[in-house]
Amino acid sequence: MTKTEAAEILANFITVRARKRGLRLIDATVIAECISEARYQTLEGSLLHTAAWLRPADRTIRAAAKRS
Repeated sequence: MTKTEAAEILANFITVRARKRGLRLIDATVIAECISEARYQTLEGSLLHTAAWLRPADRTIRAAAKRS
């Protein structure tokens, strides 16, 4: 998995989590919290877990979110 693919997976996950929490602005803190949640609270070996451990840059995640 490339970091771009990981960013697309994380962008989707972060967008969904932000909607559930009622957040409109997604900043670096929200991204870090969601990635931490994906690292430690998802099944080991899942795509989300792997993407969280690759940890693409915040700008890459935001760019992937804008594309989708």
